[in-house]
Amino acid sequence: MASTISFTISNLAKSRVNKLRQRAKRMGLTQDAYVRELIEEDEELDKLVRSKTFAELAEPFRQALAGASEADLDALARPAKHKGKR
Repeated sequence: MASTISFTISNLAKSRVNKLRQRAKRMGLTQDAYVRELIEEDEELDKLVRSKTFAELAEPFRQALAGASEADLDALARPAKHKGKR
């Protein structure tokens, strides 16, 4: 049986509310359904993090980056480095 919870988020910037609306729309969900999905994903991630070691969680990244040079890694990180400086 599904439960219904009604809630209000106070003090959330308009820009964040707009992003939430846009993402929900892009995914074809109502705002409520999108927030519900975020909560469920958070619970799943929490379970995953609590059940695995850091090495196990990092393994897919280690495999994906195997053989990458310093220049390759720098090229991957460069956009993120510059984004923070805007």
